[in-house]
Amino acid sequence: MEKEIASEREMDKVEDIRQTYGKILRGDAHGLKRFYQNKPADALFDQITACKDTVFHIAAQKGSKEVIVALLKMVPTPRRLELLNMKNIQGNTIVHEVATTENVEVADSLLRKLLSSNGPTVNNELDIGVIRKQTLGDRNNLGETPLFRAAEFGKTAMVKFLVQQVEEVGNLHDHYRRDDGVTILHCAVLGQYFDTAIWLLKKDPLLATYKDKNGKTILHLLARMPTAFKSTSDMKKLELFIYNCFPSHSDDDNEAGQLCSSQMNDLECGKLSKSHHLSKRYTDSKMNRTICKWLANRWETLGGIWKRKITHTLAVKLVEMLVRRDTTWFVAHAQEQDTICLERRQREEAEIKIEEGISKIGSSGKRSKSPDTPLLIAASTGIMEIVTLILKVYPQAVEHVSQKGQNILHVSILHRQVKIYELVIHQKKEAAKRLVLGIDNDGSTILHHAADTTHYNGGIRHNPVLKLQKELEWFEVN
Repeated sequence: MEKEIASEREMDKVEDIRQTYGKILRGDAHGLKRFYQNKPADALFDQITACKDTVFHIAAQKGSKEVIVALLKMVPTPRRLELLNMKNIQGNTIVHEVATTENVEVADSLLRKLLSSNGPTVNNELDIGVIRKQTLGDRNNLGETPLFRAAEFGKTAMVKFLVQQVEEVGNLHDHYRRDDGVTILHCAVLGQYFDTAIWLLKKDPLLATYKDKNGKTILHLLARMPTAFKSTSDMKKLELFIYNCFPSHSDDDNEAGQLCSSQMNDLECGKLSKSHHLSKRYTDSKMNRTICKWLANRWETLGGIWKRKITHTLAVKLVEMLVRRDTTWFVAHAQEQDTICLERRQREEAEIKIEEGISKIGSSGKRSKSPDTPLLIAASTGIMEIVTLILKVYPQAVEHVSQKGQNILHVSILHRQVKIYELVIHQKKEAAKRLVLGIDNDGSTILHHAADTTHYNGGIRHNPVLKLQKELEWFEVN
């Protein structure tokens, strides 16, 4: 009998959770008020999801001001500060959750009501400052503050608001890293929220020099992100035509608007394009933006193409800001002399095999398969925009040699990036004369890399005849 009663109570609780969750998702503030009127005050603090979220966590995620205000009014004043310390299974407070939305008004209302000095919640202004600093600096299980979360989700308006709040009571630099060493700018870029990244970089240009635990800067990440750039985006003719018709930004004050469509094409091609200058005025005009907005709102495919173009433009804008602070190309690495030493190469290979036999854990005998600087990484992935901008700002960077003794021609040929190869050959003719003679640490010239089929992508049928045909084309190029 007792078990049956307990089971019935359990089912009633589950039903209450179902109703509560549904009302929050619908934004039914009046329904929630009626529901909790007949419940004890502690009911508002109950967990209603498997992730240990309370009604306040879910309401904060939805960003509904009406629901948040209605729930706060039902909390006894002496207990309001408890809301700031409630965490779910990820260690997120309600401020962490509201930070993932664009609703700055809700975040502002939440902080003001919970930290109001007009009532008995907080004793004085000094206490308000201390608690506000603790609330804004509270970290979840990953070591992320609410500001960090806002940047991670690409909520630029929320980032601006929280930066202002943090600067009033604390040090902004305390919010730049989480526990694993990843920075706030790294997370924004990994999510391809380039508008947020650009705003943060303008706020503090030194963020461009920050590295993660693997020593990677933001430019390293972008160099491995071909989907973020036009030059490495595969588009059919019709799609490319529509792409070129859309403006490079959607609003007058958008960050992307500072880089026009003609500049995008110049960077992709590695040279100036006069034809694009003629159409620039109309493409980025207010009338064309109005027409494009109307089309994008009615056809999802067109909206996706426009969104991609804005992303590409913002990515280039971000690279422009980062390149001037990148000096990785200045690190010198010795290159082999003009004589290929096969004996040394064979000896090194034998030593590596011995080391691998002794210990399979260590990787000291293995060479990195990828270039170690943004310039050479971009050369390997074929991102023309990054390579062009680096060589434009630092022309001498074309001479850079990697840890494996490979220059930009070695890398572009090895990875079959013909556009990068042609850019260097045609625009850096004097340097190219020296680069073509380069020999890497394995004793390989650019012709050796032309014969290397490791990065072959000549067709679907991967047979020796087609591979040989493709490699012969590369020999003719060289």
